[in-house]
Amino acid sequence: MTDLVETFLKRAEAVQCEVVTVRDWSGVCEKVLKTVRKCDARSLVISGFDEETTELINSYCSREGINCFTGPVRNCLPGFSVAVTPGHAGISETGTVIIESTSEDIRLASMLTDHHIIILSSSALYPELSDVEPLLDRLLQDGSAYIGFITGPSRTADIERVLTIGVHGPRKVTIILYGE
Repeated sequence: MTDLVETFLKRAEAVQCEVVTVRDWSGVCEKVLKTVRKCDARSLVISGFDEETTELINSYCSREGINCFTGPVRNCLPGFSVAVTPGHAGISETGTVIIESTSEDIRLASMLTDHHIIILSSSALYPELSDVEPLLDRLLQDGSAYIGFITGPSRTADIERVLTIGVHGPRKVTIILYGE
């Protein structure tokens, strides 16, 4: 395990993320299924992946009896409990995941779920925020209008100064880090 991966794991876990590492997409699908089952959910929203990846996750989970929704996320409202989206980069220094979320479906899936599963390649980890600048420049030049930085579950302390988890987003975040 590289120093970049180890630092990312420690920092993400410090902000209450569950982080699991796997080698390949078979391991990714297995961890997605395990996470959905651990949540005692019978359905999963899949959003933001290319067609081939969406079908891979869908077929794997569907074979195990999980109902996967791959269409417009608005059609799942008023709610769903588990969603999976891709991460575009990770910042090891803070345990943050960057999600290109110009698509409304990705924004809805990542913010309205109780448990957000993020799939991130270990090759997309950067040491510090400043190292991500070229990626952010490229995303903005390509027309990305929304770029989300996710550092753990949603939290706020503005309700009588008591820390509350899940008010403005997911209560739980699981990051599945794949690759060497």
